[in-house]
Amino acid sequence: MPRHGKFYKKEAFHRMKNKTSRVLMLVFAIIIAITAAEAICTYFALTGHFDHAIFHYDSSPVSAAARILPWCAIITALVCSIAIRRDKSLGVELPITAGGTFASVLTGLLMISSAVFAVIINQRDLEMRFPQIVPIAAAAAVLSAVYLIASPFIKNSSVKTAFSFAPAVWAASMLLKEYFRSGEPINSPLRGLDLSMYAFLLLYFTERIRFHLNNQKSAAYYFCAFSAFTFTGAAALPELAVCLTDDSFSFNFASLCVGAALVVFIAIDIITAIKVTGGSSTAPEHAAKQDEN
Repeated sequence: MPRHGKFYKKEAFHRMKNKTSRVLMLVFAIIIAITAAEAICTYFALTGHFDHAIFHYDSSPVSAAARILPWCAIITALVCSIAIRRDKSLGVELPITAGGTFASVLTGLLMISSAVFAVIINQRDLEMRFPQIVPIAAAAAVLSAVYLIASPFIKNSSVKTAFSFAPAVWAASMLLKEYFRSGEPINSPLRGLDLSMYAFLLLYFTERIRFHLNNQKSAAYYFCAFSAFTFTGAAALPELAVCLTDDSFSFNFASLCVGAALVVFIAIDIITAIKVTGGSSTAPEHAAKQDEN
């Protein structure tokens, strides 16, 4: 292919990537706004519109908004992922940033404290239908902490790949733990939020494994990341605020701190991915080599 043809192809590719990154940043800003509104509505629904006898909200507009808003973010993420489905991959692994390192280490340390709290202090979890899940979740949390704390500093890709499965196992075990624990009924809006949070965290951490396997897809990553950010923020942040201001609820403070740290971790991860989407890529050079052949 003539040299000027390759040049215009590269320019068109970079313009497309820059446009995609701007769209992604706009979508993420919308999702942040929806998540913030959902967290505020959930806080006021819990503190003023929650019936402790039946573990349900009343029929107020605030309660309705608390139930509907997260799914608005999911629909937004789904439409966005369909729109960028042509962007095949973000690369082998996202670059390490100072903010990402801080959030990763902080989340890992909080996971260790949460695991210790769950096994030693939180006896309520031991009254669940399958108490064997508690030590499994604690062990997965410790392995996840090792991965999150050490991954910014480890260069060995095989070691990072092996430990990258730990957060997905942790999310799966926490999903089972939440499902089988005793307490409010399964159709309670609080349990619905927590179950959705761990389900989307499982999808998000599973998608992150694909970075290490060199099999990552942009559309799937952004959908899982946006969804995990929304439901983790919608579940952890208002419950943490209620835990600090209202003693009528018996929330797990350590787990909520992990959730709040994960909100920061996922947000930085998304911003880094958006910068990669709009920045340098090996795709133009790869296309040029194909043209030369």
